[in-house]
Amino acid sequence: TDSPLTAMRAIEAFCFGVYDFFILPLYQIHLIWLSRFASPLYLSPFKISLRTHWHPKNPGNLDLSRLNDFVFILVDLIEENRLKFDFVCGLPHAGEPFARIISWISGKPLLRLEKVEKDDGKREIGDMISHIPFKDNQAVLIVDDLISKGRTKDEGVSKIISAGLKAILCVCIDREEGGSKRYKKIGIPFFAGLTAREILGLGFIEGRISPAEYFSCTEYLMGSKKSY
Repeated sequence: TDSPLTAMRAIEAFCFGVYDFFILPLYQIHLIWLSRFASPLYLSPFKISLRTHWHPKNPGNLDLSRLNDFVFILVDLIEENRLKFDFVCGLPHAGEPFARIISWISGKPLLRLEKVEKDDGKREIGDMISHIPFKDNQAVLIVDDLISKGRTKDEGVSKIISAGLKAILCVCIDREEGGSKRYKKIGIPFFAGLTAREILGLGFIEGRISPAEYFSCTEYLMGSKKSY
């Protein structure tokens, strides 16, 4: 059975490697917070945000320099796993900045999902926009900042699949709350650059979070929600 200590040993080598260059700024520029964040489904003891300064709805602290750092993580994933794709699509709105840069680096055309506002004020995925016509069974690299339960991604992923395209989902951070396992279970290739435990583990080792905070978060990720 997994435990906080087992998780710590498993990630120690990772934490002292090159990726501490990417993880520590999450704490330094307040892209991660240790607190309890209410949700209709659960209370999380931590929050991670990779939203940019120019996010149209809820601007965050991610600047262009750090955006490029996380794009590097995604590009590394693509190369390491030899992912083949014909289009790049960023899930609106947080995933779009990452997708634009990956589209430019890879030379693959950008496919956009347009969000439209309904009469009741809620927003939903509308049209797929691409300057290059797509064909059945072409692969789309779907990019987003992070994944938790994964429910908010379903609409965009379903839109792409229903158009006869193949979906490959790639995110910067997996919060390890079940979304990645769910997509893998239904046969959608899924890849993540960093995990919540890796981020929290380095934060603990570097003294950015206390032992109590670390164990609280790890217990939460293991599914123990008794104290939330």
